[in-house]
Amino acid sequence: MNKYYGIHELAEIIQKSTLQYSTSMMDSQSAFHMADHLLGFFGYQDRIIDNMLQPQDRNVFYQLQDLNILTTESEESTLYDGREWRIHYWRYNETGIEKILSKQFENKSTNEFNELEVYSDPYNWTKLDEVQQNPNSFLSEEWNS
Repeated sequence: MNKYYGIHELAEIIQKSTLQYSTSMMDSQSAFHMADHLLGFFGYQDRIIDNMLQPQDRNVFYQLQDLNILTTESEESTLYDGREWRIHYWRYNETGIEKILSKQFENKSTNEFNELEVYSDPYNWTKLDEVQQNPNSFLSEEWNS
């Protein structure tokens, strides 16, 4: 059975889904606007056709697919002249959403540092002249002479 999401529920799903790739959650206002944008396409339907999307909207849908909120499916039809026609759809990823709500997803954050910690102390930053130069690089003195 297909599940339909309200704007507040979908905003919460979007907000929690960002924890898969980051140590911090998306703010509620941004998640609410993204949920509103998404519901503008889906409404009370469980899938939409890809052809109705503009490139900017499709990029947002790909981001939501990366967060396991949306998934794609295709359907093939045979035209009267015998050619195959493929139709692409977007739909809610029910299993991905269940994992997000129950926090059973794997955190895929590759950043071992907190984003704020990286910028908090500029004295820990390595200066360019302190970095060891590769003698074979084009920046070495041998290549510049």
